[in-house]
Amino acid sequence: MTRAAFFPLVVACSLAASGPLRAQPADVAGLALYEGADRGQRLVKGALAEREINLYSSLVLEDLNALAAAFDKQYGVS
Repeated sequence: MTRAAFFPLVVACSLAASGPLRAQPADVAGLALYEGADRGQRLVKGALAEREINLYSSLVLEDLNALAAAFDKQYGVS
């Protein structure tokens, strides 16, 4: 999986919390399958509303920190 495809997947998975601005589990499944031109914008909007993501990975700490820093720099979400 490429990094470009990985970030939207991470963001979509982070939207599973409840609340008026947060996606419900059924919405997450629909968003994961959504292929419209505005998919990236929808993912970023949801992530910005959350302001936090949880990423579970087997990456070594240095690589994970670099990934988190790049993601935070681009989207302002940690």
